Amino acid sequence: MTPAQESVSPIPVPRTMLAALLVCGTVFMLGAVLIWVQHGFDRAVLAWCSGVRESAVVVQLAHALTQYGMSLIAFGLLTYMVATFVVPSLADTHRLFVVFVLSFAFIGLGGDLLKEVLKRPRPPIEHALTAKAESNSDTPSFPSGHATKSWSLALPFVIFVPSRKRWILLLKGALVVVALGVSFARILLGRHYVSDVLGAFGLVLLLLPVLVLACNQLLKRMPVAKLRSAAKVWTLGLLGLAVLLIFL
Repeated sequence: MTPAQESVSPIPVPRTMLAALLVCGTVFMLGAVLIWVQHGFDRAVLAWCSGVRESAVVVQLAHALTQYGMSLIAFGLLTYMVATFVVPSLADTHRLFVVFVLSFAFIGLGGDLLKEVLKRPRPPIEHALTAKAESNSDTPSFPSGHATKSWSLALPFVIFVPSRKRWILLLKGALVVVALGVSFARILLGRHYVSDVLGAFGLVLLLLPVLVLACNQLLKRMPVAKLRSAAKVWTLGLLGLAVLLIFL
C-alpha cells in the first residue's frame, strides 16, 4: 500500500478509558434520576439560588454564560485547532477534529431526543418565582440542553488531547470552568434543576465512546494524504458553529 493509499489510523482510545466513561456516565445518570425522583435536593438548590440572585452582577454573569458560554468554548477549541497547523508536533491530533465537530450535533441531538422521551416539566412557576427567574421555554427540562452542548464541546478536548504543553493544560482548565459556569447558570436562572445538569453531564460521558468509535470507522476510510485538508474543513466548520452560537 502506497502512502497515498494508507488510511488514517484510528483515535487511540484504550478500552479501559471507554469503560470508565460508560461507568461514570451511568453513575451520573442514575444519580440524576435519583435526585429527580427524590426532588428535595432540587428544590433546596432552587431556594438557595433565590438568595444568590439578589446580586445583579451574578445575574448578568449567568445570562452572559448562558448566551455566550458555548461559543466561548468553541472558540477555545479553535485556538488549539489553528495552533496544530503552526506547531508540527500537534499535527498528529488532526484526526480528533472530526470528534470536536460532530460531538455537538450527535450528543446534542441525543439530549434533545431524551428530552422528548422523558418530557420532564421545567421548574414549576412557584419555584421559578422564588428564584426570580420564571422559565420562558416550552421545551422539556431533562437533560439541560445548554449543559449537554457545553460539555459535548469541552469534554472531547479535555479527555483525548494530550497535555503536551502548559498552555494546552491551561486551555483545558478554562474550558471546564466555562462549561461548569454554563451549567450552574442554568440552575441559578431557574431554567433547570440540579438533576437536569447532572443528567446532561452523564449523557455526554455515555455517548462520547459511541461517537469516538463511529469516528474511527470514518477515519479508517480516509487516506492519510487527505487528513490535513479534512482537518482544515473541520476547523472551518467549527468556526461557523462558534459564530452561529453567538446568536442562538
